[in-house]
This record gives sequence, C-alpha cells and structure tokens, in this order.
Amino acid sequence: QVDGSASRQHGGAGIGLALVRKLVEFHGGKVWAESAGPGHGARFLVRLPPLTPPKPKRVLVVDDEPAIQTGLEIILRKAGYTVQSVGTGADALAAIDGDLPDLVILDIGLPDLDGRDLLTRLRRQDHTRALPVLALTGVADIRAEDVLGCGASEFLTKPVSPGVLTDTVRNLLAGQGRAMGPQQLE
Repeated sequence: QVDGSASRQHGGAGIGLALVRKLVEFHGGKVWAESAGPGHGARFLVRLPPLTPPKPKRVLVVDDEPAIQTGLEIILRKAGYTVQSVGTGADALAAIDGDLPDLVILDIGLPDLDGRDLLTRLRRQDHTRALPVLALTGVADIRAEDVLGCGASEFLTKPVSPGVLTDTVRNLLAGQGRAMGPQQLE
C-alpha cells in the first residue's frame, strides 16, 4: 500500500496481490504488473490457461424396449451424458468389452440373458467389478434385495421420473452407490 499512515482512506492488510498470485499460479497461470513509472499508477495482468471442458460421462443403456431406450436416452443426453443403447445382454457384454462406459443402466428382464446373471458376470471380472450399475425393472415380482445382492449399485422400478433417474446417475458416478463387496457375489 502506498499510504502507510493511520489516516489513510482505505483499509486492508496489503496481502491481496500475494493471494492473487498464489491462486493464479495454482491454476497454472501468471500474474504481473506494468507501470510507466512513479506517479503513473500500475496495471496488473492475469493470464490463465484455457479451460478444457471435462469429457461427458458415458452411460450404457441396456433395455430391450425401444421406447424405454429412447426415453432414457433423451433424459440422459439432456443431463449432459453421452449415451449408447443396446437391447440384449450379449450386446451389453460386447459394448462393455469394446469400450468400458462410466455407468450401466440395466433392465433386469432381458430376452437373452437375465439381468441378474449379467450383473454376476460383471462383478466377477476385474475390469468391470467396480463399474456402477443401476438396475431398472418394470416386473413386479423382482425384489430389490435380490438384484442388489447380485451386484447392482442401485435399484429403481419403472416408470422412473427424470429427476430421480438423473439424481441417481449423478450419485453413482460420484461414487455414492452401494459398495460391491465379495459377500454380494457369493
């Protein structure tokens, strides 16, 4: 601060620029001052590197009903996710082996492979053991505890509201789902 007297008009400890410098450097930037000399004031410049937006999270939707696939795709894309949909368990395994998604939304009642069997397979493979899986079903006699016991991270019944779906997906991607332990696989 230029005026160090007790009668100065503006307060402060004079550490603002030091904090600015630390914050700017923390973010990979640079801060500097320019002046034409005494009595001409100073100009402080901050240069930050350009932001690179995060890659959108990839969600694999596994459901044999095209209308449900489309509805889930619309909701998830609107929420900012990249979505791939398949209609069978075999196609799901191929898609997961081809390019591991960040999360799987799995219909339990698939035509070729029961969703619980698919879950068990995913939990037994090293590269998919921790993959978040949201199980969905519209079948009334499927119990949540059975599906969760096979390794689902969460369980919802159809129809599901867009808000509940996106909240659940966001929580699972943030690691806030159920933990997959060996006791759930045996």
